Amino acid sequence: VSWDAQIQHQHPITITVISANAPGILASISQALCDHNINISQANCVTEATRAVNTFQVLVENADQLKNAMRSIDRINGVHTVERVRT
Repeated sequence: VSWDAQIQHQHPITITVISANAPGILASISQALCDHNINISQANCVTEATRAVNTFQVLVENADQLKNAMRSIDRINGVHTVERVRT
């Protein structure tokens, strides 16, 4: 039996992004994830008057990939917090 060392395993991770409720922020968050080659497998976005709570299940290959993507999201104008949800 041999294992293909080139196969990358993806792990489902949930993150929550609290942001302003403004046009374009969801697109910017999605682009930041795409820039780090992270796929969104599920999204739940709830808006209130001035803020949005966005919860994403994403598929990541390793902790560095997730950490770098979260840093990019945190730098988006209008994003207040980005956190990993531990279950």
